[in-house]
Amino acid sequence: ELVYKKEDDWANYPKGVLKYLKEKYPQLTFGMDILFCGDIPNGAGLSSSASIELLTGVIVDDLFQIDIKRLELVKIGQQVENNFIGVNSGIMDQFAIGMGKKNQAILLDTNTLEYNYVPADFSDHQVIIMNTNKRRELADSKYNERRTECEK
Repeated sequence: ELVYKKEDDWANYPKGVLKYLKEKYPQLTFGMDILFCGDIPNGAGLSSSASIELLTGVIVDDLFQIDIKRLELVKIGQQVENNFIGVNSGIMDQFAIGMGKKNQAILLDTNTLEYNYVPADFSDHQVIIMNTNKRRELADSKYNERRTECEK
């Protein structure tokens, strides 16, 4: 059953992707077992939900050989966040994950989704990701309220 259930926690993200893909592609007529494995903590602020959304879309696309454009999967990921999970999020996380390229930054206009790749050379730098043990979950935060205030 592809409905949001709070007790399903992070599993709601792939459920949402499957729901919207089934609505758009009626040839998705049977289920599948997907095992997600990783060590990025949920709520760490490292786009784990967007990663799961895009991965689910890529798996379904490959399994059913639908040839879904990557930008469409990006938009479905945002749709899941906004309409299935209930977080009025933007599209940058999904866009970076779905459209990213090695050694390239993305110059993105989030209003039009026009974008360009820009060379990014970080060879003289190190990127360090630290676990501060401070959970960050937009679904449980005042993100929607803050966004509404900014849009006024």
